Amino acid sequence: MAFYNFDAMQLRVAIAQRALVDPSALEGAFIWSMTPQGEEYWRGQCDNGLTEEGRSTLAYMIAQSMELSIVADLHMMRAAA
Repeated sequence: MAFYNFDAMQLRVAIAQRALVDPSALEGAFIWSMTPQGEEYWRGQCDNGLTEEGRSTLAYMIAQSMELSIVADLHMMRAAA
């Protein structure tokens, strides 16, 4: 699986979660060209509906982002202690 630079791609988790149900929401979920899949891949997913691979990739991005957020919070809590 790929590692995503969420700062560069400007992932908006809530919108990405919505896109799992409504692929048209992909438009505002992140900057497509900043992903390993590229803009053309995500344009196809948005226009034609999420494939199983697209849905899995999107869910992985969301999970990875949430995991990094939790880890960052833990580091801040430890530093504050």
